[in-house]
Amino acid sequence: MKKLALFVVFTLVTLMASAQTQVNWSVKFGLGFSNWMGDGSEDAKAKFDYKIGVGAEIPINGFWSFQTGLNWVTKGVKGDDSGIDITVNQKYLELPLMAALHLGTENSFDVVLKAGPYLAYGIGGKIKGESSGVETSFDTFGKASINGVEFPGLRRFDAGLGFGVDFDFRKWVIGVDSQLGLTKLQEGDAPRNISFFVTAGYKF
Repeated sequence: MKKLALFVVFTLVTLMASAQTQVNWSVKFGLGFSNWMGDGSEDAKAKFDYKIGVGAEIPINGFWSFQTGLNWVTKGVKGDDSGIDITVNQKYLELPLMAALHLGTENSFDVVLKAGPYLAYGIGGKIKGESSGVETSFDTFGKASINGVEFPGLRRFDAGLGFGVDFDFRKWVIGVDSQLGLTKLQEGDAPRNISFFVTAGYKF
């Protein structure tokens, strides 16, 4: 994990140092839905979520740029198991590493296609259960024991692929983002994250 973090930092520093123009900064907010996919996701239902973050775009040439930043992202699912209503809340700090293709149009308007990996680390959240008016909760990423039954918690590290399209105006950006998790949330047969957000941002 430390080697991966050092590699990411080195890559960002190198790109910023070699960029021929100024780094463009922005803030972005998104609303959408998240869910699980793959093994163990059969009873999972999509949950309304949000994300907020700071972005940096580093131009490479007239068509390509590198986009990164730091996002606070909420993900998770809802479900019903044996009459128990379950809500899983997952909160991450997320680092996107996106290649962006600028199609370019007239009148200070641009269409941007972007794709690339993301890295995320779980920093909080609760798994909540409710049945017949009785509620219980425990940490999403922590170990828990209820009546002798052990729950290992979800894996904190998450990584996957992100895709999106932005409609880029002079100061404002409106777009859609989608993410497909490649890291299983637990050992063995376990689901992965999937999410979709509609976003709006402001460029400084």
